[in-house]
Amino acid sequence: MGRSKQHYEPNLTISKNLIKEIGSFPALYYSYLLSKIPFIKNENKSGNGYFSISIKEQSEDLKTGKEKINSLRIELASLGLISVIKFGFPAKFYFKIL
Repeated sequence: MGRSKQHYEPNLTISKNLIKEIGSFPALYYSYLLSKIPFIKNENKSGNGYFSISIKEQSEDLKTGKEKINSLRIELASLGLISVIKFGFPAKFYFKIL
């Protein structure tokens, strides 16, 4: 009987103060982005602090729809917590924690 490979990532730590300030879903999304930084492959890093995670991967990891991911991205950017740029072909979103 073979052992299946498991992928482990750290648990998310979410600040109660952040939840009070911006709400539970935006705080969860922000904490998720922070937790992904150490696991981002070099080809998904830009060298200037930006990193890329596909919307599909985010949606699968957070068990929510792409529309919710897009609205959370826009909300965190409008709050000044992240910077988001879209470039490349095919276009990708790149995130920077501020």
